Amino acid sequence: MILASDLPAEAASAIADMITVGLDGLSEAELNALAVAIEPGQTVVVPHEEGLATWDYGVAALTALAPNIPSTDCEPKASNVHLRASGNYGTAGVKPTVACVTTKKKLAINTVLMKKRSIWGTGSSVVASWYKGNAGVAAYRPTDREVKCTNSKKTTWLALHEHVVVRWDDCVFSLVTRSPDTDLVCGT
Repeated sequence: MILASDLPAEAASAIADMITVGLDGLSEAELNALAVAIEPGQTVVVPHEEGLATWDYGVAALTALAPNIPSTDCEPKASNVHLRASGNYGTAGVKPTVACVTTKKKLAINTVLMKKRSIWGTGSSVVASWYKGNAGVAAYRPTDREVKCTNSKKTTWLALHEHVVVRWDDCVFSLVTRSPDTDLVCGT
């Protein structure tokens, strides 16, 4: 796990913005900064200001990209973008998870699905985003995150996930992950 303060300035700034607007509220430039800075398999730990959790997505400002990381017994997993069997292999989707040892007040996952704009990998475009959560659970895995393939063009896909954890003491933090780039015969 790494801290947001370990990221390049542009990505750290995007993380700070994410606290107030959510991952799906970031600009494409901010999302691309995160996609470049976060390696698949890495988790960025982002503490939120304690005590101000709300059921809506509006959570408090970041407590100073700080070294006081909340203790967590939760493990996030980014999902590789894949052709979905449930969509008769005509949809591309992800199934991110967050699993904790103990029950939490709320677990939620904010996902942004992106596709590379060029063969040179000079940026990605947002295709879809989702935010959903559940209260009083120890694990959460949404399974409805998919987009319909509209052509058979080979496309490079990736996903960013913000796994939001609200403990019973209202300590809120996000665990940000990125899927690896995946080439699929599925264009949009």
